Amino acid sequence: MAGIIKVNQYQDFNGNTLFTSDGNGNLTTQKINYPAFRASMSATQSISDDTRTLVQYDTVDYDTDSAYDNSASNYKFTIPSGKAGKYIIYAQAYGDAQAASQNSHTEINIYKNGSLLTNNETIFNNNYIHRTTQSVITTFDLAVADYIQIYLRVNDTSGTPRIYRTSNNQNWFGAYRIGS
Repeated sequence: MAGIIKVNQYQDFNGNTLFTSDGNGNLTTQKINYPAFRASMSATQSISDDTRTLVQYDTVDYDTDSAYDNSASNYKFTIPSGKAGKYIIYAQAYGDAQAASQNSHTEINIYKNGSLLTNNETIFNNNYIHRTTQSVITTFDLAVADYIQIYLRVNDTSGTPRIYRTSNNQNWFGAYRIGS
């Protein structure tokens, strides 16, 4: 025999709301993956050859806690007060040598508080590539006020690399906290 319980709000023993219903079957749950943000690029960015360069993710796609700073020279996600914990961090950048057979090495880097934390790289030995997309995703424990930035390095035999942008789906940077 099945039972029916009709309520619009579920709480724990301490009165904390676990989830609510709007009466039409739509649930609102705890915001357990907050803070969360995603940013992208509005334009192609010139970079120096074979130099780790801060990627200018200047367009905020969403930012639940206003924790991403998209102002010039910052482009960083800072852990807000009371939000320390484990975070998923992900990024992608589209490195471009601007000429066929010029790119021999591309790497994307995650920096924490100004120091390299991890990276993902592609090296082409005697097999040069014009453009390459670099992506990275990882999990880190982050404390309040820690900040994360993304850098890209392209080794370009022509000496004129850039982070190429033709749509918001090519270059992005985001993070969200795991759990509450």
